[in-house]
Amino acid sequence: MRPSVESLFVFVLTALSALGCGMASTASEHAAKDGGTWDRDPVSTSPPKLHNFGVDMTQLVDESLLRPITVDLPISLFGSPDPEGSGVRPNMAFRVQPSTMVISPLAAEVERVLFQAGYGDWEVHLRSPAHPRWLTIVDHVVDLQVQAGEQLEAGSIIGGATPWGSGYALVELHVIREPATRTDDIVHVCPVALVDNEPDMQYLQERLNAWSWPISGCVCQVIAEVPGNDGDLFCDANP
Repeated sequence: MRPSVESLFVFVLTALSALGCGMASTASEHAAKDGGTWDRDPVSTSPPKLHNFGVDMTQLVDESLLRPITVDLPISLFGSPDPEGSGVRPNMAFRVQPSTMVISPLAAEVERVLFQAGYGDWEVHLRSPAHPRWLTIVDHVVDLQVQAGEQLEAGSIIGGATPWGSGYALVELHVIREPATRTDDIVHVCPVALVDNEPDMQYLQERLNAWSWPISGCVCQVIAEVPGNDGDLFCDANP
């Protein structure tokens, strides 16, 4: 039986409490943008609930399309080995049909959009006013349809998924808790524990069962990172 959203959510809160604080490699960038101010609102330390994974899950490609060209399956799990060699993956990646649209996982403001010249696509940062310590990132977006300062509803179209291989496109979802002070860890959180959408969760479960992968959808639930540390990332709490 699949763990409920509520049980995974409670697990994440417990893990975060044990770690103390958290976010991603963008924390130092935010500090610079904020004039070096790291102190943030200590209220609303719980993560936001997500309404989707940033894509329509029924648009995941069939694994038979990927096997001739890569060892990857349609989903790369949070905490799985990072192909870029940084320990484990601090996000989830979804390989979808080429025409798949990227949608906002939650109601939030577009904090900023970053063009990634190496990929020729965009990274979009979203922040919910109700959860100011938390940053949700959708990465690898083309045909961008939003701009910084725009208010989005959950499900709003952000753009298209980046064409990545022969016959498929890629998008990544990243949820990060930013440090409240310079000494706090950055904390990456598995999105599965935060998604409150039964059809998406059921579809994810069916695909995971077909591949005999971790039933929770996460290799681990949280990854702590010391700000400024360029070393590899490793799982801190197992589901």
